[in-house]
Amino acid sequence: MYIKFSQFFLIIFLFGCGNDNTPNTEVISINDAFFFQKNTYFFTLINCDSKENILDFKKSDDGKTFLYIGKEDKSATYQENCSTTSYSINQITTNDFLYNSNIYLDISMCKKNMDAENKEDFKIYLNFIDLNNILVFSAISELDDNKYLWVNIWPSKSERLNSLDKLIKSPNARSISDSLKKYGTCDQPDLINFTYETA
Repeated sequence: MYIKFSQFFLIIFLFGCGNDNTPNTEVISINDAFFFQKNTYFFTLINCDSKENILDFKKSDDGKTFLYIGKEDKSATYQENCSTTSYSINQITTNDFLYNSNIYLDISMCKKNMDAENKEDFKIYLNFIDLNNILVFSAISELDDNKYLWVNIWPSKSERLNSLDKLIKSPNARSISDSLKKYGTCDQPDLINFTYETA
């Protein structure tokens, strides 16, 4: 089953079916330079059948999923009875707390619309993040056969829920929804809490 973009935006897309005359009170302040000053990171996710320990990776609550995001390529990391997925991801938000011990991961596999331009289609979303001091690290992977990974990293699950509440109440909810739908559609996201840093 598909939902538009990620679970973070699910309620917004339902909300977007409402009144088209909602006033727009926020001003777009993101300029082109905003999109060219971010970092590119290696993203490696390892899923295991049983509890493990993997050097330099964050560990999920159940001890079976491991995450690395950083400047070193960890795609060749091998662990018996585990599967590895790796991407190069491009940061699109200014927040940078990847090295916190506790993070809440929200990832979806997505399909890009043919004529989408991320610089324009993400502008209203990025403006909302900036104006409301939303604590989220967002990134998208390089395109592969018109598919990409959408990554959201939050300081905590509660921060994600509070941010969703702000988004629902925003007068720009409809325009945020519409702009993101122009770029692509995503599978239902995987949500994983990481609270341990392996030694």
